[in-house]
Amino acid sequence: MDRYIRKAISIKKADEKMNLILVLGGVVLSFLITFASGDLGTDAHSVVQVMCTAVAGSYVIGSMFLKVLVMTEEVIRGLSFGITRRELFAINRIVEILELIVISIPVLIVFNDRLGLVFKLIAISFGLFMWVEGIAGNNVIRYGKTAYWIYYAAFFCVMMGVPRLADIFPKFGMFLSSLALSIANSEANQLNVWCAIMFFVIVGFGVNWLTFRKIPVNHAV
Repeated sequence: MDRYIRKAISIKKADEKMNLILVLGGVVLSFLITFASGDLGTDAHSVVQVMCTAVAGSYVIGSMFLKVLVMTEEVIRGLSFGITRRELFAINRIVEILELIVISIPVLIVFNDRLGLVFKLIAISFGLFMWVEGIAGNNVIRYGKTAYWIYYAAFFCVMMGVPRLADIFPKFGMFLSSLALSIANSEANQLNVWCAIMFFVIVGFGVNWLTFRKIPVNHAV
């Protein structure tokens, strides 16, 4: 066990440095927001809420871009240490879950009246990581930065295109609104919502593993 912990620490060095930068960026962003709104020093609870939200949001959104880059270094280092693909995949998933838990602890404390929503967002974030790593990250390892720029462009097209589509097609906008309400609502249809979230996570996990294990060794190392 100690051997795997030492390997995990060595493999994830770059990732954890990135996470520290994202957290610090979230803290700075939260102070900028509270200063601009005039709440700094007047409503401590609101400041803490903004800080927790900014840190968590900075971590999740930043990871969507940066994880696919640091994955290449992690895989090369892990395989060079003699770790099997299965072990390396398991180590990365365990560390990601622990990261989400650590980031979420302050959020759970501050938003203790919205625990259901926070747990859903944790699961959705993990699922997003699985899909991003499975579709984009593993292709970056295989094909290099060309795949990253394709993912980067596609991500921004989706971010800008979805709101536009919601304006053009009202039914699509209503669907997105109902989806957001279902996630935020902690009372009705929770079993259906959790089944959908878990399906999203499990399929993403499977896609990540299938694309990861098929990466040619000569490209990874």
